[in-house]
Amino acid sequence: MKKNRKVKYTQKVIRESLLKLLESKKIDKITIKELCEIADINRSTFYDHYHNIYDLVNKIEKEIVEDIMNYISLDILTQEHRTEFFENIFENLKQNSLRYKLILVNPQSVNCLNHLFEKIYPYSSHLLQYKYKELSEFQIKYIYSFISRGCTQLIMSWIKNEMRESPGEMAILMDNILNGKYNY
Repeated sequence: MKKNRKVKYTQKVIRESLLKLLESKKIDKITIKELCEIADINRSTFYDHYHNIYDLVNKIEKEIVEDIMNYISLDILTQEHRTEFFENIFENLKQNSLRYKLILVNPQSVNCLNHLFEKIYPYSSHLLQYKYKELSEFQIKYIYSFISRGCTQLIMSWIKNEMRESPGEMAILMDNILNGKYNY
């Protein structure tokens, strides 16, 4: 039990140190040496938990996706409740803005949101199949790929823009765009 708490604490310190470094540096400029100095650990401790900086980032990204997936309700992902679904995603991003912002604004981390949309695909593909009955499964996948990348870029722009608009405004904007309406 004691070891488990110590491992969790060490991983937390390492992750917080990475987030601190990301405030002033891009991920590809961060070294394990400086991360270990900030975390006040030795290199072998870092390597006990992670292979390299990108392994650490990947694990943080997986946590982010899990956090969002736990926060949102996939049951409401219907045409009638799509705005509410998007608002839940934006709300979660805003509530955890510092953690997400520092990770998501790194070019290498765009995969985090892509992974989120991949997890949502089984639930949202049925909306596309309902709307476009004449399309094949592969065509639906292409459409979803296009839509999800656009949604990812919209979220990234919102984060880079300091999340000025409310989660509700962003959810309405995203839903309107997906419905072919281009106003608030």
